[in-house]
Amino acid sequence: MNESIETIVAAPVFEPGHVWLAGAGPGHPRYLTLEVADALRKADVIVHDALVSEGVLSRAKTAELIFVGKRGGKPSVAQDDITGLLIELARKGRRVLRLKGGDPFVFGRGGEEAEALATGHAAGSPGDLDWKALAKTGEPIVVYMGVSTIGTIARLLIEGGLSAETPVAVLMAATTPDERSLTATLATVEAEVVRQKIAAPALIVIGRIVSMQAVLSGGRP
Repeated sequence: MNESIETIVAAPVFEPGHVWLAGAGPGHPRYLTLEVADALRKADVIVHDALVSEGVLSRAKTAELIFVGKRGGKPSVAQDDITGLLIELARKGRRVLRLKGGDPFVFGRGGEEAEALATGHAAGSPGDLDWKALAKTGEPIVVYMGVSTIGTIARLLIEGGLSAETPVAVLMAATTPDERSLTATLATVEAEVVRQKIAAPALIVIGRIVSMQAVLSGGRP
């Protein structure tokens, strides 16, 4: 196939002085959208978070790379400083790609940056959610970016009525070379996360659905 990316996706023009907010997907470059892959090639400067993989960044051709951190619980550039940097770069006439892991509008504060340019965790801590109500639904629970508070989450769910033996799966750095996973229970997951040195980014799945992993891979629940 000899068609260019521009032809395939009818990519919009990345104009000087503009900032594009984009998500790098779960990690591996194969999951980039065509438009983001095109933007990586066209950008003059890429302002990226810690969760953007080296494989994705390697798709940038000549862009300047600016690292701003933004990994939970670790030192990062202040949000106001990031927003100010984006505005400053745009005013200099540069094509700026603001690249975040996953989706920039899911725990990514993309809305704040978009609003500022035009003019993860639930409100800050696990205690801000009604875990008792979630426990009573009997439905699977999926937690994004919660590995640092998994002990509190597990305790609140048990207090809400879920059995301490409820299965839990934790998937770290999905689709990247660093991908690892573990299965445990609400009673043991915090200790297992520590023992196996699981770190962000990680996805946590809680409920009977976890046992389906063994079934689908040919084992027994």
